[in-house]
This record gives sequence, C-alpha cells and structure tokens, in this order.
Amino acid sequence: MKFIATTILTLSLLGNGHAQDILASLDAAQSAYAAGNSQQARQHLQQALIDLNVRLGHQVLATLPTTLGGLAINQNEETVVGGTGFAGLMISRTYSNDTKRIKITIANDSPTMSMVSSFLSNDMLSGIMASQTGQKKVVVSGYKGMLEKSDYDDDTVAYTLNIPLEESLFTLEARGFASENEVLDLAQQIDLRKIAGLLH
Repeated sequence: MKFIATTILTLSLLGNGHAQDILASLDAAQSAYAAGNSQQARQHLQQALIDLNVRLGHQVLATLPTTLGGLAINQNEETVVGGTGFAGLMISRTYSNDTKRIKITIANDSPTMSMVSSFLSNDMLSGIMASQTGQKKVVVSGYKGMLEKSDYDDDTVAYTLNIPLEESLFTLEARGFASENEVLDLAQQIDLRKIAGLLH
C-alpha cells in the first residue's frame, strides 16, 4: 500500500528509536489487508499513525529551547497528543517561574486557524478587529501572525501570538511580560521554519 511505503520513508527520516513499534503495526496492517480483513487493517494503520504523530511531536519538542525568557521548562505540563492522520496532533510546552509563564502550543486542525487566517488575509477585517479588540498583525521570522493583548484584574498583562504554519497553528501565550516587543523576541527564538518542515 502506498501509505505504508510513505510512512516507512518518514520513519527513516526520523531515525530509529521506537520505529520498530510503528513498523510492527504496519506489518500487522499489511497482513490483515492481505487476509481480507479491512477493518483490522484499518485499526493497525490508525495505531501506526498515532504512534508516528507522537514521534513527530517529540521531534518538534526537541527543536524548542530548553529555557525561554529566562524561564525553565515545566516538565509536568509538557504534552504530545497524536491523532489519526496529521489532524489532531497537539504539542505543548510550558516555561514558568513565580511571576511569569510562557506556553507554546502547536496544533493541527485547530479551530482557531480559520479565524487567524481570515484576520491575516483580510485587511478590512484585521483593521476592524485591531480597532475593537487590540489584535494586530505581526511578522516573526518571515511568518505572519496575529498578536493579542489581554489585561487582567491583578494588573498582569498577557499576550497571545498565533502564527499559521501551513496546516498547523503555532501559539505562544506569555503572561507577566511588560511589552509586546518582549513577547515577539521570545517568538524569534523559536525555529518556526524547522517546525513547519517537520510537520509538513
């Protein structure tokens, strides 16, 4: 099957590691398909896709800095969730201390993607939203993004930066930072091009 050949090629690019588990699922899928059991073949393929997405997710995490904005990784909040197909893949990492927090999320098939894409592609819409909500267009490492500022009752400020990377949405949420320039500087430290290359 063409899918199996493509997946094996992807695994060869990612390296060995836990590739044997994925290859075992692919072998089981091929055997089930050859035996005429399409349902079982589909289940094995779905498991292979989930495992492959998780593997890709960890590859993406490896591109992120170990510290960001002087903050260390919060290991307890680091997640990779794989879905069937590349839709449903979600990767997140958090950096924090007592006063500041950064959360990075990379998600395929994000419900926010259409709104962000519309904002970035429609000058009239982005102008209206900018005047009403404070959202604005920015460029980070050559990628267009939408930056939004939020003020909280405890006098802290939070920024949310959304950047489409083809079919994935990169989101950086930063709280406790004084200015948008600080937040954009954080985003500049992320290798967006490498992340996009891994996922697409």
